Amino acid sequence: MRKRLSTSAFVMIALFMPLAGGQAIAQTPGEQMFQRRCGVCHSAKQGEIKTGPSLWGVVGRKAGTDPAFRYSSGLKESGLVWDEATLNAYVESPRRLIPKTNMSFMGERNAENRSSIVAYLAGLH
Repeated sequence: MRKRLSTSAFVMIALFMPLAGGQAIAQTPGEQMFQRRCGVCHSAKQGEIKTGPSLWGVVGRKAGTDPAFRYSSGLKESGLVWDEATLNAYVESPRRLIPKTNMSFMGERNAENRSSIVAYLAGLH
């Protein structure tokens, strides 16, 4: 009779994805949520531009100032500095915080998911 993987075994396999050379890397919940919700358009790598700007080092940065990216006028003129509270509000509802943003993401309503994403972004430096 075949044994089924337990839920905890499945979670461990998903968290520790093997890399070339036999090494494993663990993803934090924030990194996982970032990849699911933000990673399609944004990179967490310094200087890597996708549809949106890189979010490496975003905490402490003035909104709309990465010279490698062309921002909407709303973002450039917002006067915001990305701290954890501002990022939380933006991830919750980008257009509520900055009505003239070009960002197509409608927002993450789940507070725990937002908190994980913001904590992950705060660690990118």
